[in-house]
Amino acid sequence: MNHIAVSRVHVRIALVGLLGLLCASNASAQVIRIDNTNLADGNAFTKNGTWASVADVNAVNQSYLKAIGPNSSFAARWRPNIQAGGQYKIYMRWTTPPEGAADRVPVEISYNGGLALDATRRVDQTRNTNVWVYLGTYYLPPGTGNSVLLRASDSGAAVADAVLFEHSDDSTFVQPAPTLTKAEYGNAEDWKNPEQVDIVRTDSGIDGQAQFRLRVNGVDNFVKGSAGTEVVTQIHDAGGNAIRSYSAGPLTDEFMRTASAAQIKVLAGFWLHQGGDGFYEDPSKVLQQYNAIVQQFEALKSYKAVLAWAIGNEIDPVGNMSANEQSGLYAAVESLAEYFREHDHWHPITTVHAGSAVEKILNVKALAPTVDVVSFNTYYHLGETAAHVASSKWVGPYMITEYSIPQPSERNKDDVGAQTPWGSVIEPTSKKKYSTITELYAPYILGKQDRVLGSFAFKGKDVFKLTKTWYPLFDEALRATTYVDAARADWGGPPSPEPALKIDLIKIDGVLPEAGAIASGSNGNMISTITMDPYPAGKSQSDYTFEVTIRKDTTINNPACNYPPELPVTRTMDSNDHRKWYIPKAELPTGLYRLYYSVKSVSGATVADANIPFCRLAPGSADCAALTLFEDLVCH
Repeated sequence: MNHIAVSRVHVRIALVGLLGLLCASNASAQVIRIDNTNLADGNAFTKNGTWASVADVNAVNQSYLKAIGPNSSFAARWRPNIQAGGQYKIYMRWTTPPEGAADRVPVEISYNGGLALDATRRVDQTRNTNVWVYLGTYYLPPGTGNSVLLRASDSGAAVADAVLFEHSDDSTFVQPAPTLTKAEYGNAEDWKNPEQVDIVRTDSGIDGQAQFRLRVNGVDNFVKGSAGTEVVTQIHDAGGNAIRSYSAGPLTDEFMRTASAAQIKVLAGFWLHQGGDGFYEDPSKVLQQYNAIVQQFEALKSYKAVLAWAIGNEIDPVGNMSANEQSGLYAAVESLAEYFREHDHWHPITTVHAGSAVEKILNVKALAPTVDVVSFNTYYHLGETAAHVASSKWVGPYMITEYSIPQPSERNKDDVGAQTPWGSVIEPTSKKKYSTITELYAPYILGKQDRVLGSFAFKGKDVFKLTKTWYPLFDEALRATTYVDAARADWGGPPSPEPALKIDLIKIDGVLPEAGAIASGSNGNMISTITMDPYPAGKSQSDYTFEVTIRKDTTINNPACNYPPELPVTRTMDSNDHRKWYIPKAELPTGLYRLYYSVKSVSGATVADANIPFCRLAPGSADCAALTLFEDLVCH
């Protein structure tokens, strides 16, 4: 790492230590749009050199200027008259390019009233025509000292149409001026060369609401992905186009080559310490983390598979940090974002929060303005995300980096069907999961794609949340669940050649989970039954294997890495009906349990799960609530 970067980290820590959290204003956004016809004082357009006016109905005010011949001495400048100082998101627009248009047109941004200059920007005017291409976020104080200048290129014709300045926050934070222009790679193996990923606005830039798109090499790329790196080709086969990593560890050379071959983009994550223990008040620890992440970034930045950079996961646990540590956390995010922007002009930058609390978005706006996109892991509160983004007056796009059925901790006792009478959490059946996922995706992700760049379903496999069957798209053997079929439908992917079964209801002795299944008495059998949808076309009972297991029921916050141990009791399937199983009551000790029913296809392609909590009472006892849930305090 260079000495400038080291100094930058120390300066950020020192500043936030002295100032604490900056106040973020919710002032209404100021939007300034300047095109080549603005020649008066105030918001002005000027030029030098020879430019020809070209009529075009797609251009702002139906005309643009074209540089006559390649000549880098020609320039066009857009100078806004800023009334409300603060952070501004800047966009440039050009229309259908003339023959011989340049793909490396230099753009220079004068900000901080003209005291700072970013001369590293380059725009490809052979792509992204008739939209607003995002250039970055910069501090623009009041006055006319700020500007955007486009230089005609020696490599081809240049187009001067319009520039958009949109106020995003009142923060006076000044980003350091980058000095490195866009690196070119030219590796012999295509998968080692990056593809250009841009944020663009497709709206008029002044009328109505902003509409955003993520584009790869100029082509719209609405993100349809899976969180986790356990599966790649399976996501592509289901119609997905992206996966998300939580750290750089899994992103090996082989993995990135596999992702490229499967046409899967990777939201490359860098694990950031989450705070709450004074970490961000210790400059030596922050610098050590910075150095480690910079090294990881340098190893990844040229790969074709990279979609964007994600700095941290579920940062800023509100209420768990002091003001100084919280501001130090965002200073660490900003320092890394500045390094990424300086050393990579190919990909946007995001940071990921747990939930979409307005306070967290305001912190990004004020303390980490170099971050391009805010991202959220959200489940039960997915429907509130758009409102929170609007309340924070975030004027850019956002992503949903995790979504699924509600988490176990979100299954409130007062919600019908969420818990048993004694408080055991009820997991939805595979059919309920399918419907929940599709019901979430349509209104809150696909229906918000004017602002949402896409989403990542949670998760590939091997995650324990109360049970191991709660979330996965794929189980540990990479068998697909109904979650994958729901994703296929949401993503517009091809129908599954072998969809997973949909288990509808599960009962014990005819009692549904929410009613509280109780195995009492000392003789006879406890009877477990399920109902499910018909087998897929061409399939029958012989195409599946059926399994019932019983384990102790566990607490929501169980830190175990796996299920509680399986109970060694006899389970007998009805000879005439695989949906009915018998368990001798005499073999069940008193306690709280969970019965798991699993259907696996013989082909190994799919799995369907359902489970039901139940209570085993000793003779003469009637109080399930007095029994204790299992908690493994050894496996962490």
